[in-house]
Amino acid sequence: FPSHDNASMYNVQDNSTGAVYKGVDAIAAAVPEAEKQLQLLRVAGLQTSATFEELSTSFQTLIGQGASAGMTPDQLRKLTVAGIQAAKAINLPGGTAQLNSEFRALVSGNQFQNSQLLQSLGFSSGAEVKRLREAGKLYDELMARMEIFTKMGEKTANSFRVVADTAQEYRDWE
Repeated sequence: FPSHDNASMYNVQDNSTGAVYKGVDAIAAAVPEAEKQLQLLRVAGLQTSATFEELSTSFQTLIGQGASAGMTPDQLRKLTVAGIQAAKAINLPGGTAQLNSEFRALVSGNQFQNSQLLQSLGFSSGAEVKRLREAGKLYDELMARMEIFTKMGEKTANSFRVVADTAQEYRDWE
């Protein structure tokens, strides 16, 4: 998975060998992890009120900011699922473009004044998000604040509308 350093934009490190890949080799090395994460997002789309399209688009939005904040692919996937459930719970308007903007703010602290999601999660400023990010505690804090939304999303996944959407998504998947 991409790791951020100052010498180059992104590197991919093989956890089993420690080898670091760059450029085209980095892209090729990252494909299996990307496929795994997308498969897990498909499953989450069937288990929650979020659709696979929402999940995959938001996950792709989070990758750069999340990697630079030190988050792993698994953490980014879990944050994506929780974030979409939180956005749905607060009835966030604006569709995918707004959701992606909210997710960038969620992991960067930038554009705080425009972020309904950060404010709904009880953050008082973008500086608060940035402090947590610099301390390496942002993921844990975000997940703790979104826990109620995650639980609500799991429960509402059984509503008629969500079951119908999930059935359609499952048919599209096969």
